[in-house]
Amino acid sequence: MELLRRKIQFLDLGNRENSRTVIRHLTAISNVLNTDGYDDPHFRVFRSNQRALGELVISDSNDQCLGYAEFCRRLDTDADFASWFEPLSDGIRELATWTRPHPRLMGLHEASPCDWTPGDWDVRFQRK
Repeated sequence: MELLRRKIQFLDLGNRENSRTVIRHLTAISNVLNTDGYDDPHFRVFRSNQRALGELVISDSNDQCLGYAEFCRRLDTDADFASWFEPLSDGIRELATWTRPHPRLMGLHEASPCDWTPGDWDVRFQRK
């Protein structure tokens, strides 16, 4: 999301309404991560830390996100890098003991654009 945030002024999904919809979803996701409106603090990430995590996963060489293998390698070998992700790792370990859905993760699902697709994408990417 940090890369998208950096380039948001150039975002063009075919029309302004589609671009605004993406921005609304990104804002909603950031709000769910940041809020103290959930009883459980797991997966709470303050906005400044959201930015920091985003910066950490951007490759220095090509302004793209780290690949999964490189991310895992750094998580295993770079203690400073890993320390930024420790609160999320703690939340994942805790979640493994839960028998019900985690409220913040449900909020993230509701805020995400996972079931939203701009109409113009149907033309650009032929669905099968």
